[in-house]
Amino acid sequence: MLKIAGVDIDINTDKTDYNGMTFAFGPKILLDPLFAITLDEIRIKFMGQNKISSDASLIIAEKDVFF
Repeated sequence: MLKIAGVDIDINTDKTDYNGMTFAFGPKILLDPLFAITLDEIRIKFMGQNKISSDASLIIAEKDVFF
C-alpha cells in the first residue's frame, strides 16, 4: 500500500537461507488502523518525498502522525 501511495521503499534482493528455504527480506512495516485505513488516507499521511530503507522497522500506531 505504501509503494502504491508513492513512498519509495527499498526492496532487498539479497536472499538469506533459513533451513533450506531462501528469503529476501525487505523493511518490516506495520500500520495500525488508527493511522490510516484507505489508500487516500495513506497518501495524505505520506505527502512529499518519503523513503524507507530495506533494513528499516516501522510501526505506526498513532492517528496524528504525518510524514
